[in-house]
Amino acid sequence: MPPKHFVCKQCGQCCTELTGGYLGTVNRKQLRAWLKEAPDYVGDWVQYIGYGLYDYFISPTTGEYATRCPWLRNYKADRYLKKGFRCQIQDNKPPTCVEFPLTVSHALACNCLGFSHLSDEQVEALLAAEKKLDDPPSGNEG
Repeated sequence: MPPKHFVCKQCGQCCTELTGGYLGTVNRKQLRAWLKEAPDYVGDWVQYIGYGLYDYFISPTTGEYATRCPWLRNYKADRYLKKGFRCQIQDNKPPTCVEFPLTVSHALACNCLGFSHLSDEQVEALLAAEKKLDDPPSGNEG
């Protein structure tokens, strides 16, 4: 689940800046859901690997993993953004995508706009709290 205060702006940075962040496997049930949303497109980018699992984002042209999400499409997000993106399988995205970002620093590392509604001070406070959670225990606690 994304961190508190995260608001997806559909900027597409998670799909374009985190190379390989969307790679993985899915089962038949997930693949069927994708095929319902984009039947003419999804099947080309999926390969059966065995045991009921499918590798996804495999280029039908090269057989290699795609360098960015092939299901990401441009659209005009709103009057404030010059551009935006929409996932063709929005309602059934892979877990990696649904859970993005794992942390505030994870979002900022790829220039995600999901915290752009906050002031710099608020973002710094979130980063400080995140760092505190990441610090190992000192062993001096009660």
